[in-house]
Amino acid sequence: MSSLSPALADIDTVFNGFAGPTETGCGRCFDPEETAYLCTPYTRVPADLLRRFVYKSPDHFEDHAAVMRRLLPQCARAMADGSLDVLGWGHGLSRVDRRSWPTAQADALDVFLLAWWQDALVTPEPLRHRGHLRHGHGDLP
Repeated sequence: MSSLSPALADIDTVFNGFAGPTETGCGRCFDPEETAYLCTPYTRVPADLLRRFVYKSPDHFEDHAAVMRRLLPQCARAMADGSLDVLGWGHGLSRVDRRSWPTAQADALDVFLLAWWQDALVTPEPLRHRGHLRHGHGDLP
């Protein structure tokens, strides 16, 4: 049995309801109605906007770590099902100091990343873009 499903469930539990009520984001890159998703818990972010948020550099946000926490449940599921384009190696999770997060959060993310990576390596028919991982491009976990 894959450890990915329980890891995703843990991400959903640990990061459920995160939001940055004061986040304004980069005014040149995001409209206020787009940034409002970061301030609103329990709301799904449109897939194209999720990708834009995840791959923006940390200086585009007031609190990049909080943005990653807000996006993590949806981002993790998109990574797992292959719908998040992983070809851009400026992935926001690679730019946060997750070891400084509270233990439950850091542990949940570490368990997910390991499970996701192991799943990506053994999946016979890789989901969209996972094949790129097998050729040595990037090192997210």
